[in-house]
Amino acid sequence: MVDATSYLLLILALFGCLLLILITTSGALLRAARALEVADGLERELRALGEQVRHLGERVDLLGKQAAAVPDDEASERADDDEEWRETIRGLQAERLSSEVETQPQAPSAGTAASARRPYLEQRIGAHWFLYIGLGLTAVGVVWLLEYVVSRDWMAAPIRAASGALLGVGLLALGERTARRQIARGRVLIGVALATLYASAWMIGPGSWLLLPWPAFALLASVTALAFVQSIRHRSLSFALIALGAGFVTPVLMGPEHAPVALFMYVGVLILVARWLAHRARWPLVDVASYLLTVWLLVWWSEHSYTRDQWWILELFLTAYLALFVIAWREARRETRGNAPVHPFQPWAAVALASAPVAYHAASVAILLPHAGGWLVYAIAATLAGLVAAARLGSRLVRGATFAGVAAPLLAWCYASLDREWFVAGLVAVAAVSALHVVSEWEALGEQPVTGAEIALSHVNAWWTFVALGLLLAPRFASWPILAGAPLIVAHVTLGAGWWRRYGEAARHHAGIALALGATAVTLWTGGFAATVALALEGVVLLSLGASRTGLRITGEALLALAYFSALHTLATRTSLIAPAFLNHRTGPAFVVVVALLVAWWRVGREAQPSSGELGPTRGALLLGAHLLVVLVLTMETAVWLQQQALDAAAFEVSTRAHAWQTAQRVGPTMLWAAYGCGLVTAGIWRRHAALRYLGVTLAILALGKLCVNDFPVIGPVARLVSALSLGMVLLTMAYLYRATKMESA
Repeated sequence: MVDATSYLLLILALFGCLLLILITTSGALLRAARALEVADGLERELRALGEQVRHLGERVDLLGKQAAAVPDDEASERADDDEEWRETIRGLQAERLSSEVETQPQAPSAGTAASARRPYLEQRIGAHWFLYIGLGLTAVGVVWLLEYVVSRDWMAAPIRAASGALLGVGLLALGERTARRQIARGRVLIGVALATLYASAWMIGPGSWLLLPWPAFALLASVTALAFVQSIRHRSLSFALIALGAGFVTPVLMGPEHAPVALFMYVGVLILVARWLAHRARWPLVDVASYLLTVWLLVWWSEHSYTRDQWWILELFLTAYLALFVIAWREARRETRGNAPVHPFQPWAAVALASAPVAYHAASVAILLPHAGGWLVYAIAATLAGLVAAARLGSRLVRGATFAGVAAPLLAWCYASLDREWFVAGLVAVAAVSALHVVSEWEALGEQPVTGAEIALSHVNAWWTFVALGLLLAPRFASWPILAGAPLIVAHVTLGAGWWRRYGEAARHHAGIALALGATAVTLWTGGFAATVALALEGVVLLSLGASRTGLRITGEALLALAYFSALHTLATRTSLIAPAFLNHRTGPAFVVVVALLVAWWRVGREAQPSSGELGPTRGALLLGAHLLVVLVLTMETAVWLQQQALDAAAFEVSTRAHAWQTAQRVGPTMLWAAYGCGLVTAGIWRRHAALRYLGVTLAILALGKLCVNDFPVIGPVARLVSALSLGMVLLTMAYLYRATKMESA
């Protein structure tokens, strides 16, 4: 018992010493800071007086100039009146110069200014920064001392709580009294008092459970309320942040075993109090802290206590919290855009609070995806809310983010949905989301000219709807491409026809979407090459109708390039010799891509300005790509057809005929390249198209090289004779065309 009493006296003595050191040190530092502030104020007043003297001197000079322009009789009358005024001004200037000489004996240079700032910075570090750092370390030391006492069990829990409460009340009373004369010192003492009171409440509550949970919670909440009252009383942002931190930490200290409705209502009250305090005192940091602490507390609760049957309660309160944070964001945004002075943190607060809808949507997707009914209703409601917000803000970015945020998880749900109970509801949800975006596009078209972003989003919306409907219909219907594509084709044709006169560009794009969807649906239904068709036709629509828009043009070029490589990949696959040449699964995609390239070349030519060569490279690339693909198809399919003929001759006819077909198979591509090259040169000379001529010459050179290096050593004499004469005639024809063209141009 003697040892316990000795330890108690030792602890109380340590507390007293720490408190005495805290008060005396903070008092000395605050007095030094106050003296520094007074010196700064005097320096500012001296500068202001100097400015006034300078303005008065300028006025005297101006009066002198005006007096020179006045007649002599009037000047002589004013001279006597102004002489006394001039003497007064000269005296003030002399006093100013003398004061400057006394205070600054040296000329002001860069080094002198820097050396003058160093003591000021040194004083700020020593008087202000060390004060707050020292007080913070002292508070941490007190907390660690309490923790050490608790861990060693030197004092009983009631004694610890009572000692902490008495110390906290004493510090609070001392801080209130000190704040009347020295605000900063008093606030520091009040902050330490609040921390001590909260620690005492924890020791008697969750620290030892001397009280039941509800009285312990009420005790912790009362300390939080006291901190809020102190923040209002002293207009202290620090007290408000302390109160918020204590309020949100309280449920964590109480443990996860509590009713969710009570927890959510308590969090809602904290957010409301923070919102009122931030609005009243113009503290945007309070709203941001409330938002971040709410996210942290809900994540903690979800990890420890959330069950799937609580989804609707959590979603309901999340929506209420979002409404409060949106109100805070609107206020921060309005004050940032206004002319009145704002808090330096105000723009950052608006940015931070703008992420609240994103966090809410991410949490809602995670909560509602396992519950089909709630998720489908939320998808429609979130789309509607996002589009309304985009219309109110006039932001295309918000509309695009709304589409991406809802479309991606809804598409994933359609892919994983196998429940027949929600099949019709899923179709309705997909159609509703797509229709809402079409209505939003219509509203945007009525207010301003159509933009590239609107057109791109209409294309993405159409294809997303087709894919989502296909994912729902494919497991249940064999003819799902027609069932998914037909309603969309009708809808986009109707939009194109209805908007044709008023919104011509948007109407043409919807007609192009209908064409691309129809071709893709038919190709899928017949079991063909749907991906190549979709890429090629969508690329043609974007490149043809959006040639004047850089974004749409680049997107169309990229889609056509993907379709081109898809067709090349199909050509590279092996085919059965039983399939007829030129009419098989390899030539179909290539034929579609060639037609798409030629249509795009024609449309881009119509859109291009005659005096501008901006789209010239694009047209040249489209035309050359089409001809190269034609050459590849003709080469490969001709080789396949000749190989089929050689095999048939070897099986049913004499060997000499089979050998002739084999020779034709070897020489055929050579003659094909030469003939096609001659045709390109002819067309290039006629149409004055250099790219066609270059491609034709390249094919002729390739044919000549192949004939000399690869064909002549292995073919017979008759074949060599015929091939040499044929290629020679082709080259002579090309030479004649070039010479005739030069003669005409000369």
